[in-house]
Amino acid sequence: MKVAIVNQPWGDLNPENPSGSIPILIHETAQRLASLGHQICIFNRGKWLQQTKQHKNITYRYLPIVVDKLVLKVLSKLPIWSPTNPLFASKLAYFFYGLQLAIDLKRMGCEIVHLHNFSQFVPIIRWFNPNIKIVLQMHCEWLAKLDQKLLSRRLHQTNLIIGCSDFITNGVRQQFPEIADRCHTVLNGVNTTYFKPINDRTVPSTNPLKILYVGRISPEKGIHVLLEAFEQVHQQFPDVQLDLVGPQEVLPMGFLIDMDDDPQVLALERFYPETEWQQYLRQWQQSRPAGQQVNFLGNVKFYDLPEHYHNADLFVFPSVCNEAFGMPVAEAMATGLPVIVSDKGALPELAQHHAQGQVVPAHDANALAKAMINLVKQSQLRQTMATENRQRAVVDFDWQPVIFKLEQLYQRAVVRSVSATILPDSFISN
Repeated sequence: MKVAIVNQPWGDLNPENPSGSIPILIHETAQRLASLGHQICIFNRGKWLQQTKQHKNITYRYLPIVVDKLVLKVLSKLPIWSPTNPLFASKLAYFFYGLQLAIDLKRMGCEIVHLHNFSQFVPIIRWFNPNIKIVLQMHCEWLAKLDQKLLSRRLHQTNLIIGCSDFITNGVRQQFPEIADRCHTVLNGVNTTYFKPINDRTVPSTNPLKILYVGRISPEKGIHVLLEAFEQVHQQFPDVQLDLVGPQEVLPMGFLIDMDDDPQVLALERFYPETEWQQYLRQWQQSRPAGQQVNFLGNVKFYDLPEHYHNADLFVFPSVCNEAFGMPVAEAMATGLPVIVSDKGALPELAQHHAQGQVVPAHDANALAKAMINLVKQSQLRQTMATENRQRAVVDFDWQPVIFKLEQLYQRAVVRSVSATILPDSFISN
């Protein structure tokens, strides 16, 4: 099959060193589909001119977004956007990126186009390519939270809707029951050959025990809860260290607080603007005794991540917002780490309580501290959980079963059609 995979226009995908959950997912998916004989083209944002490059056996198309940036700058000043109808989901958001994409797909004769999150590209792609099979993969709750009328016509022109977890898929099915049969779950894949245990954790280490977090250093990830909980750990085990790996990138309010009615999520507004969050982190580390045992390691290249997992004894992911999947959790499990997660979104799907992990209530620093202290004390429990996690990751998160299911869904989409009766103004009115 000839498949086009479309990166989000606000992110970059460097084939030599992909970074970010979705670019890494696209990179890994494309490589494996290409190895099975499919023709793969990845669309990515470019600078001034359209470009085509070849990397190994994958084609990369770069589409400029200069005009889109100017349009978005103007539109952002208009008082017409709302939490259920935000600018980023509008038909006008990255319209010219979508237009270039639709024209390219027609020229290339692609059988399948695989989009990530951007449903506004569906009508314009369908307009120029009435027979193409459109796959929309969701890594967030937009389809469950945004205006149903806005999304309905887009989704009815989509052949296949993929959620990266049952949490996401079920949310779409509940919102749009008439197309529930088009909705399927395909878990995010992990390279279990690359993310694998190397240390013999049955042998006691002479190094201080290390707790690890990997992800954005951002309020919605529950970093403030983790720091508060770690203070309690430090009181009992002053040698324990906490490493936080990831960039200090605060999620824009429009993607989080403006779309959520959870009072505890709304309370995160105190960390905005970003300077407030940065000041909070600096003051916490400088003013608390536990701060000396906390290391903010910054952004790390994807291929360097296993080393950090290998050096850790326990992984914690205390997000206070709904997580669509939780890629670092899956990576930690594949590397053979015991994990503690909050109960938000899909996280309990990955780390089941008293089995592959410990699930604690979000926002509850005391519960998180208790779970961490319990695992710090019990090396045998850590080893048991680590073994179970590795087994679960190989069965459910390894790329082989993930790609097998995705390829099956592609093939099913190819033989299934959706209504191609589209009004002449459809991609303008949606």
